[in-house]
Amino acid sequence: VAATPKTSYVTWDKPLLTSATEWLLAGESGVSADLSETLLLLPTRQAGRRLREALANAMAKRGGGLFPPQTATPAIVLVDEESAETVADTVACLWHWVNVLQGESLGRFPALFPQLPSSVDYNWRRLMARSLHELRGTLVDSDWDCAAVAESEHCEEEAQRWQDLTKLESVYRESLAKVGLRDVHDAKRTAAAKPVLPKGIRRVVLMGVTDLSPLVQSALGQAAAQG
Repeated sequence: VAATPKTSYVTWDKPLLTSATEWLLAGESGVSADLSETLLLLPTRQAGRRLREALANAMAKRGGGLFPPQTATPAIVLVDEESAETVADTVACLWHWVNVLQGESLGRFPALFPQLPSSVDYNWRRLMARSLHELRGTLVDSDWDCAAVAESEHCEEEAQRWQDLTKLESVYRESLAKVGLRDVHDAKRTAAAKPVLPKGIRRVVLMGVTDLSPLVQSALGQAAAQG
């Protein structure tokens, strides 16, 4: 059954760590508090560590114990650890971009490379590879890739440029596929479409995070819809 997200507000008359601890333990009146089925999504890993410590200290003052919650950053919903696919790390992605730029006739992409340098050397390909990888990283935050932009109404002024990017993106994906790899940004989009939460989790609490990317928001919405 799909769960409807609820919003709770804490007051600002005390530190957020204190308010968060009190809120999480508000429904725990017994000797022990069982939060093991709760996943807390926090801004940083350190925030998770501090909150777990605060919860344990609060229960110790009651003379009780704690089954702690799991903590993570929101990016956890963009990772599918159960997938059989091997996801390329950043170094591998950059290597394949460099390889594609070396193997392709860049004259096939006149809108993307209207004026190539006199010497297309390794350093140029390396810097261009990083730019292309970072561009796709920016796009994936909004659940886009180059092909999606090229097909949208947002690129009317630079349609040819995005079409060239789409062609190059396709060659890059083929390069990865030949060695059994999947691009890290593509893997995030796939995971977001059908997020897999850690085993045993029945409740997800988003706490103190103010800058969720559209892709993470979509993934959380999918998780809520899955119940």
